[in-house]
Parts: sequence; structure tokens; C-alpha cells
Amino acid sequence: MALQDRTELEQLIGTNIATNNSKQITAKDMREVLEALSESKYNIKSDNLKEVKYEGDITLQDKLAGLFREVIKRGSFSGLDIGGHQVSDTLIVDPDDVIVDTATVTGTAKNDTIVRVTFKPEAGDITLKAVIPIFHFTGSNGDASNDVGYPVIKIISSNELHVAMGEFRGQVQSLKVEFILI
Repeated sequence: MALQDRTELEQLIGTNIATNNSKQITAKDMREVLEALSESKYNIKSDNLKEVKYEGDITLQDKLAGLFREVIKRGSFSGLDIGGHQVSDTLIVDPDDVIVDTATVTGTAKNDTIVRVTFKPEAGDITLKAVIPIFHFTGSNGDASNDVGYPVIKIISSNELHVAMGEFRGQVQSLKVEFILI
């Protein structure tokens, strides 16, 4: 038996087992209805969870998509070579970045760099969020780019943090630092 939608199942039930006034519902009729319900898994052909109305005309799919857009935000800067910048160097922030506004080197030593990162208002108050920094290497030398320690952050204000990074060997990297705000 083929997958059926709600209307087809209701018609089958109405035809085969609507009432038993005439005492003519057979076991075959019941099996046919139960088999159709089982194979259709209670209307998965026509009832999609994503189309279920959540609030008024808002579907569950739209509601969940909106929540995740609000909850998880991502932004980044790139052009980083740990230990290879001067204080006040400006790092690359994509003009289309949703949350990162600026990234400026504020401290440097032989194998260390501290970057001041400011966030746009769209990021919300970062003191109320979990901020997760992630390194990506953007150059061709993965061997040089993997000799770094995990970045640590210090939240300075509702829209600013410092990210401190160190390298194990004095190699030139080409890194992107991405932030995930949850």
C-alpha cells in the first residue's frame, strides 16, 4: 500500500470502518486501514513538522530559525601573524562581518600578540555571552600555522575584548581568528 496523506486516510477510514451499524466491517477492512496508517506513519506525507503553526501564522521552522539566528553569532578578523606585528597594526575585518567591528594589535612580544577586538551593536552585550575563539590558518604553510597556543580572551566591556595568543616557535603564520558568540 502506498503512502497516503490525511485526506486519503480519512477517506479510507470513512469507507472501511466509519460505523459498524450494519455489522459488516471485516478484519480485512480493519487490516487495510491499520496498514495504511502504519505505512503513512500518521500522515508524514502531508504533515511536515516544519509547517506546523507555532504562534499564529509563524511556523515552527521559522521560529526555530529565528531563535538560532539570535542565539549564535559569528565574526572574525584575519591577517594575523603572532609575534609579527607592531602595536597599533590594524588587522583585516571583512566589511560584511556581522559582529566584529575592529581588530587592533595592542601588545606584542617575541612570540606573543594581544589584539583588541571591538564588536558591532548587532553582537549584543558580549559580557552576557559565551565567547569562543577559533584559529583558522589561511596561508599555505599549515606547519607554521599549527605551532600556536589556544587563544585566551579577556572581556573588557559590553562590546570589547582582548585576545592573547602565543606561538611555540617564531614562524610566520597567516591566521584568521573567528569568534562564536552564544
